[in-house]
Amino acid sequence: MLHRYRRRLDRRGNVTMFWVVGLAAFFVVFSMVGTLVVAWMQHAYAQAVADAGSLAATKKLDQLVQEELNRAMQEAMNVYPDRDPYSIVMGTEEKRHAFMRRVLERRQNELREEVRKYVTKNGGHKHGEIRLPVNGRIEVEARMKYEPPVFQDWFKDAFVKGSGTGPKRDYLKWLKSRQTIAY
Repeated sequence: MLHRYRRRLDRRGNVTMFWVVGLAAFFVVFSMVGTLVVAWMQHAYAQAVADAGSLAATKKLDQLVQEELNRAMQEAMNVYPDRDPYSIVMGTEEKRHAFMRRVLERRQNELREEVRKYVTKNGGHKHGEIRLPVNGRIEVEARMKYEPPVFQDWFKDAFVKGSGTGPKRDYLKWLKSRQTIAY
């Protein structure tokens, strides 16, 4: 009889031991899942920040292209008053490509600062990339510092990236090759 009683106590001890080990394993798995969920949420937020940056970049580039086009057309009218200024400035595909390259070379700092302003204003990191054209659009890649709920030491210098694109613009088709501008 005493033997049966000891065996019953041994089983109860085993269940408790499995429960304690299982609880620790559950905590580790739950922590990993929580870390992945936070990364996923921060990625979605980084995409929203990048969308804001790409809309700001598109708006700014619209303004810059219009200003440069007006300046170039006025200059063409002053030099060749009897000719069509549009054909002088934008008459061929090569001229349109050269025009867009000039706009980007001369005014990329303004574009860079506008994107940085909007990205940081919305919680993004001050460094990222502007890529154009991407299917006739401006794409902005924004980064955010990754702040997991656990395992902070493992991810202390990690960033979550998101990208967003603005509306299509016909003038971006004038660029023959992809441009990348770091901001």
